[in-house]
Amino acid sequence: ENYLFPIGAMQSVTVAEHLPYETLRVGYLLATMEGARNNLNVVILDACRNNPFARSLFIERGVDNPDGLALMEVPSGTLIAYATRPNKRALDGTGRNSPYVKHLKRELPKQGLSIVEVLTNVRVAVKKETKNRQAPGYYSELDRKFCFVGPCGQNTPSQSVTVPVSDPTPVLKSDRDRDGVADSLDNCPYNTSAEISAGVDSRGCPLDRDQDGVADYRDSCLGTSAGVSVKQNGCPVPKTTVSKPSSSRYRDNGDGTVTDNLTGLIWMKNANCSGRRMTWKKAMQWAAKLAHGQCGLRDGSRAGMWRLPTIDEWKAMVDKRYTYPALSNAAGT
Repeated sequence: ENYLFPIGAMQSVTVAEHLPYETLRVGYLLATMEGARNNLNVVILDACRNNPFARSLFIERGVDNPDGLALMEVPSGTLIAYATRPNKRALDGTGRNSPYVKHLKRELPKQGLSIVEVLTNVRVAVKKETKNRQAPGYYSELDRKFCFVGPCGQNTPSQSVTVPVSDPTPVLKSDRDRDGVADSLDNCPYNTSAEISAGVDSRGCPLDRDQDGVADYRDSCLGTSAGVSVKQNGCPVPKTTVSKPSSSRYRDNGDGTVTDNLTGLIWMKNANCSGRRMTWKKAMQWAAKLAHGQCGLRDGSRAGMWRLPTIDEWKAMVDKRYTYPALSNAAGT
């Protein structure tokens, strides 16, 4: 299934189960257009991005994880144009528009060109510019010829309409960390060059493609499977290391954090600083915003570096010698 994200929806959709309620299914859009009984429907999709919920939708189900948009059934009287091949990602380019949009803008105003000719010209131009890394395509169930400008077939040079397309590099007036995300939309406005070079998401925070809570720029084990407990470097915690806590297991770092010497995980010392109960979703959002200067933290951490523990990580800390909570009262805990 393909989903279209409204502006800002990426920040509110945190799990795959929220997709039907926060996004627009492309299938629903096509069905609505078909139900209108128009003579002709055209859908152009330049929304080929990676799947932010690859783990829950694909990996856990043991199937491949395709990028971009999936191939869809085309209703009668409809043409669907893709910026690139199904299950592939389109390139953003370096200017105001992507290669696909740039060439589409140049071809659409040309008089007398059928939609098939327009899309064919765009395909040739994009493949040439991207050196065959991106190949747009279309799937048509149209029953008649259609031209955007003028009668079809009258595309003589004298009648051709060209629109100059400027393609300057965009300049964001307020983008302090120069990550390409304006400060007004940036949840992590103080990224370092190392974080930016590894990539940031639509919120301006460091990418975490395997969603293990460790940003890619400091993740030594990219692609960790779902549900696996990881250390600070993003590598799995060996199961053999999970044993009963000991009095020398924890180290108070003196900066508001505690290190678990057994697993290598770093915990926040004052875990109750929020002072209120919250849902799991709210707790995840709250933890993601933690940074140096909050809750007694003096560790130089930034928003996006903290997360909630997994169930396995919680279990590794349980000490049945204690109750309410069942945690060791050794130094630092």
